[in-house]
Amino acid sequence: EMVDDGPFQVLGRSRTKLTEARRVELSALMEKYLFGYAQKLLQAGRLRQLITFIRKMDLPLLPWLSNERLGCARVRDFSWALRCVVEQFRLNTPPSLDFPPKISLDLESSPSLGDGRRYPVKIVPVVSSPVPLSPAVTHKHSEEQILERIQRQHAVDGERPEHQDLRILLSALRSARCYEWLLVLGVATGDVRLIEKILRTSPGNWQAFREMLLLQDDPCYTPLLSYLEG
Repeated sequence: EMVDDGPFQVLGRSRTKLTEARRVELSALMEKYLFGYAQKLLQAGRLRQLITFIRKMDLPLLPWLSNERLGCARVRDFSWALRCVVEQFRLNTPPSLDFPPKISLDLESSPSLGDGRRYPVKIVPVVSSPVPLSPAVTHKHSEEQILERIQRQHAVDGERPEHQDLRILLSALRSARCYEWLLVLGVATGDVRLIEKILRTSPGNWQAFREMLLLQDDPCYTPLLSYLEG
């Protein structure tokens, strides 16, 4: 049996619909505001604060980074970015470098990051069967190796909070193909293989990356530059 509540029933239903629509609208506005703040953190190089903020707000980091790959996730100054990573994640500087089989440079033009511009340097691997950097590949093993290397350098047992944040950031940047930040992390952690893979995938970043190495005061970066150019 239906009960007619008169105008109160109609008013109640209308109010419910309006409230739901308003809730969706406010949720979209809030998400836009939160990601706007995340964008400012990334542009300012405040990476650990970004990871903490994303975690606390329960925001989808990977889709956002993928959308910003050619936006706020670009690195404008490699030397500045390297200082940010080393300081915030408390990494040893200079890092220890393990050199795998060499690569060579071929002076051919190649596009970078799909942005339409062309650059004068192309990385050509000398080693056979190189493994390309692919967003579809799981990078857990490589990330664990990087964290193990960092722990050995710092002579600590277990994983520090800042290194846990670094693991999260590294995984997200790999999957989102944020190659410029990955190059910076490769130098900061001493992962020469990661640097090679990124330069093969995105050779247009070579000139800016090379300038960063040349600007470093510590002579430990000279062998890395010589290795990449050899």
